[in-house]
Amino acid sequence: MNSVALSISLIPLFKTTWLLYVATAFSQAIFLMTPWLILWWFRQISWGMFVLPFLWISNEWLLTFFPLSIPTILGVTQIENTPFIQYYDLTGVFGGSFWVVLLNVLLANLILKGFQYRKLLYIILSMFLPPLFYGIWIFHLSETHLPTTKVGIIQTGLKPTRDLKYLYNLIFLSDKLLQNNQQVDLIIFPETAVGWDFWGKDYAQERQLLFDWISNTRIPVIFGAFEHKVKMFNIAMLITPEFADYALNQPLETVLPIKIYKKQHLFPFIEQVPFSDYFPWLSDLLIKENDVISINLSSGDHFTVFSFSNHQQNVSQIGTLLCYEALFPEISAHLTKIGAQSLAILTNDDSETLTEFSYYLLASHARVRAIETRRDIARVSTTGFSLVTNRFGEIEKISQPFQEDIFAHNLTLSNELSFYVKYPYLFPLFCVVVSFIGLMSLLKCPIRKTTSY
Repeated sequence: MNSVALSISLIPLFKTTWLLYVATAFSQAIFLMTPWLILWWFRQISWGMFVLPFLWISNEWLLTFFPLSIPTILGVTQIENTPFIQYYDLTGVFGGSFWVVLLNVLLANLILKGFQYRKLLYIILSMFLPPLFYGIWIFHLSETHLPTTKVGIIQTGLKPTRDLKYLYNLIFLSDKLLQNNQQVDLIIFPETAVGWDFWGKDYAQERQLLFDWISNTRIPVIFGAFEHKVKMFNIAMLITPEFADYALNQPLETVLPIKIYKKQHLFPFIEQVPFSDYFPWLSDLLIKENDVISINLSSGDHFTVFSFSNHQQNVSQIGTLLCYEALFPEISAHLTKIGAQSLAILTNDDSETLTEFSYYLLASHARVRAIETRRDIARVSTTGFSLVTNRFGEIEKISQPFQEDIFAHNLTLSNELSFYVKYPYLFPLFCVVVSFIGLMSLLKCPIRKTTSY
């Protein structure tokens, strides 16, 4: 998994200088190798290997805060075993990484001892029981009569562009969806569906087109766009029919107050060059992969939950993540904590160099976030995979990649807060503390020869 994620993270860099490619490849490799380098250093201490699971989690978690690192969390590899990983609502995906590394540490010791240590074998077998029983318990206790809201998913199968053709295409596909689904409560467009500064003075006609359509359909729409005032941000915004009515009664050029979410984690070198806020000359290294993102973006610093009314006039709360942010567990956890009853991931998967497996790997993070937060999630992509996953990480509807696809599906609304949502940093911080104590103890231990490695 780590090697696959590393490959994905480096693909766009083939289009830039060799110096930048080598620097990023080297730094990412060092990040992933850190726990192994520490383990190798203490390879002659008999119990040193058992510090590895804690070191691994500490490394995974701390690197989510480092701008040059692409999160490569081992626990995502277990997503196809959804009944077995329901405990992610307690520990987050980091608990899965811990379980996988600990299992391998125990297996390594068992093999090195020639399978003669039966107690170790029993410990290994017993590791499968708590996750299994917890999963059975969770499925048994789950509520079955929660309220729902129906969302419409619009996947164009095309790269977003700055011209009106892309917006016309989204509206055409939405009208096509609504012909067969009269009770859709919310339509979701992908990231950068509006490939321009939404309130820019040059785009008044485009805004009016969108406001007119939303006012006529009486259905709210969430979509990705840009905001460019002093700085430029990649944003998500919700326009309700009521807001569209109000906007149509104002002068075309008027910038109206509206709640938006500004993307906080920007993809390195594609959306933002790391450290360019401190060294502006680094902005010249930005990779202009398409005509939508052509300047260095800035990061947002606050979370937003959007509210809308369904056909029964019940108010629903939905939180949005933008593309790359789905790899960061704390964002969905925080959105859930401040009131999101469901989540939407808006993404622009338009790289020509990604394979179908790479797309599916990226989409799998939505299923992990669903288990952690106990929220249904709609993932809406430009080119796929678009999907709806329930709060147990099970895919209920999925599109085909690289083609046009539209569908409507119900999202279950929940107000329950999982243990992980309440305390998202508890388990990784615990691993950091244990790692520190373990390393200090290892430094004080006399190094001696052992047959455990």
